Amino acid sequence: MSNISSQIDVIETLSTPLDAPTGERTAAPRATPLRRSSDRLSPPPAPAAGKPAVAADAQVSAGLRRGRWIRIGLAAGAVVTAALFIHDRLFVLSANRAVLSPVAISLRAPIAGTLMVPDAEPGRLLPAGTVLGHVRDAMADETRLVGLRARVQALETEAAALAGRLSAAEGEIEVAGTRSGAFQEARLRQLRARLDESRANEAAAMARLREASSAIRRGERLVGSSAIAPAAVDTLTRNQRVAEREVAALQERRRALQAEHDAAAMGIFTSDNSTDRSVSQQTEDRLRLLRAELRAQIAERRGQADIVRGQLAIEQRGFEARHNVPLPAPAQARLMALHAQNGEFVSQGQEIATLLDCGRQMVVAEVTERVFTRLTTGQRAEFRPQSGADAALQGEVVRLLSPINTTGAGADPRHRVEIRMDRLAAETGCEGARSGSVNFLGLP
Repeated sequence: MSNISSQIDVIETLSTPLDAPTGERTAAPRATPLRRSSDRLSPPPAPAAGKPAVAADAQVSAGLRRGRWIRIGLAAGAVVTAALFIHDRLFVLSANRAVLSPVAISLRAPIAGTLMVPDAEPGRLLPAGTVLGHVRDAMADETRLVGLRARVQALETEAAALAGRLSAAEGEIEVAGTRSGAFQEARLRQLRARLDESRANEAAAMARLREASSAIRRGERLVGSSAIAPAAVDTLTRNQRVAEREVAALQERRRALQAEHDAAAMGIFTSDNSTDRSVSQQTEDRLRLLRAELRAQIAERRGQADIVRGQLAIEQRGFEARHNVPLPAPAQARLMALHAQNGEFVSQGQEIATLLDCGRQMVVAEVTERVFTRLTTGQRAEFRPQSGADAALQGEVVRLLSPINTTGAGADPRHRVEIRMDRLAAETGCEGARSGSVNFLGLP
């Protein structure tokens, strides 16, 4: 009531007209500070006659109208303020205390061993896939690797030995080929000489045959004149027949030599020992067969060596995965802390370093009991940085945590809410923590 009285006094003071000559407020209207509504509806009592009374009455009417509009404005402002207060309290879900920071990633030792991180400096920005270091196990079992390496070495040694034998066989084949060629050439020359001899013998036999035929013709004429006996003609006839047989035999012999010569020219030699190859040719054939066998054996050994090498590579990768395990950054991140030193022995699962994921950020907001009870996981939220220079970021509520300890009896309990922001660009997500406010939007 005291506040209302003071407001009325202010309004009446403002509604008091000013004295035209002096600029000071006149005291004439103070006689009626406040009238009832029924009084305000009835006309004021008539003043005394004259111009000064009419002017005073006009000033009073104007002051009353100004006071009425001022009171209306103050009432409207109070209503709007109350409406906004009720809207904020009942309909708007927000948190004025919120912190945006990248998600922390714990990098742990995949195996037990010695930590090798020579260039790990806190604050360093690591692109995705960057190997921060290794964990080396000096006690890893290498028995399988040693066995595979020995097998590969043995196969390579066998292949090298076979290659040496192949080289020697190639040399022997070359020598045997030279000998075979020389033998063939000598055999061809021999057959050509025998052909020439056969042709000469055949020509001599043909001459004897012609001579025998001429002798028969002469003998037949002489028998008619009784110069020789008929028995002499019979002898001449027998000599002709012998010459004919001799010519036929020599012709057959020549054809046989010609066939043998033609076969020898193609590397086929006919003889009585049931073979068509010379000894040098047979040696060359045996060496060529040995060469083919050696080449097959070399290919087999090398193929086996390739298979064992593949097994060795797989085993080597497995051994490296067990013996020298890399520590890659799962995403673009910033190294915040290193919990073990270079050269230190670490156990499997031990935390080695803490990274901040540049592409994932979380907001931790502090809300009242009223806001907390109206939130649900999956609800969308909007974070606005306190600086105001950056754009608002969108995300969703992922965790509703237990109340924070409050001090003082009857204090309103405060709750924490975790909000996972939508994935950001990696180059802008490592700027560090930022404070701001959160507005909780509708349900997902």
